[in-house]
Amino acid sequence: MQIDRVVKLGDQSCLCAMAGRDTSKLDRELERLTASLETKTWMTSSVPLRADGVCYPQLGERACVGRVVITHSRSDTDFVCTGKQADELLAVWEGAATDGRTYESLVAADKKRDAALLKRLRAMHAEAAAKIPQSACN
Repeated sequence: MQIDRVVKLGDQSCLCAMAGRDTSKLDRELERLTASLETKTWMTSSVPLRADGVCYPQLGERACVGRVVITHSRSDTDFVCTGKQADELLAVWEGAATDGRTYESLVAADKKRDAALLKRLRAMHAEAAAKIPQSACN
C-alpha cells in the first residue's frame, strides 16, 4: 500500500538524518512516490517543541511525515522524529523546571530547562548514530 511506503520512507529519512546519515536516496524515493500528490503542510508550535510536516490527503489522513524541532534552536539538526521522542524531551524540559517567582529566577529556569533538553537531544542523536548504519539509509 502506497500510504505505508510513504510514511515508512518519511520516518526512515528522518531517523537517518537524526543519526547524521546521508538521506538523499530515501528523499528521492519519497519525492518520486509523492510527486503527483497534493500536499498540505502543517505546523504546531509551543515551547519548547514545534512539529512541522507534510500530509498527502489523497492517501488518507494518516499519510503524514514530519519532524519535531526545538523551538528556540537555530540549528537544523535540533529535531527528533517520533512522538515518543518528543514526549521524552518534553518530560526532560518540564522536569528541569524550578519554582521561580522573580523574572530572574524564571530566566534561569528557562536556561536550565533548555540545557537539559539539549543534553538529552544530543544523547538521542548519538544513540541513533550508534544504532543506524548508512546501509539502512540507502
